[in-house]
Amino acid sequence: MSENKRAEEIVDVVKKALDKLGVPEFKTDALREIVEFRTVLTGESDRGCALMATAYLEASLDKVISTFLVEDERVQKDVFSNKGFLETFSSKIDFAYLLGLITKSMHRDLHLLRKIRNEFAHNLTNLSFDSPAIRDRCSEFSYQNLDRTESSRDKFTRKMMGIDGELFATLSELKHLETKKESDLEKHKQLDGFVMNAIKDVNNA
Repeated sequence: MSENKRAEEIVDVVKKALDKLGVPEFKTDALREIVEFRTVLTGESDRGCALMATAYLEASLDKVISTFLVEDERVQKDVFSNKGFLETFSSKIDFAYLLGLITKSMHRDLHLLRKIRNEFAHNLTNLSFDSPAIRDRCSEFSYQNLDRTESSRDKFTRKMMGIDGELFATLSELKHLETKKESDLEKHKQLDGFVMNAIKDVNNA
């Protein structure tokens, strides 16, 4: 069976399961993307799996944040740039949490993912999900209805899919914040006048 055919069958099964549970219908394209994400991770080496998952979920988090912020392409480009305050994965995780876009547990899980990515990226030895440092990180993920006897890689992969699904669900409900309207100029003049008069009164007292 081809990977595309298998992916389509998985999407169909998941959609039917969600319907039975009364879960609001996910877009087929989104479900297919989540399944393809799993397929890609499955075909990677342990190092590739960790690096690919991080890159993919960081891009998803970027999309969630940018969809929530005021729609200003130039300013957004600046803050996400190499010199912007959202340059790093860590800063994006914290910012999304403070904006209320991700839960406390996802905030923690994404930081664990970041640390796992760093272990694989900076350690040139034959590191794998069975290595103590990585295995211990994977055991720290917040798990819901997951089999704790699974291998570390299976736990990692399933958690990444769960995060991907949560981010998509959040994204589907978001809209851009509105740009704050400029205050009425006349009101500003009146306020300035009140302040200046108050200062004069204090100085003359």
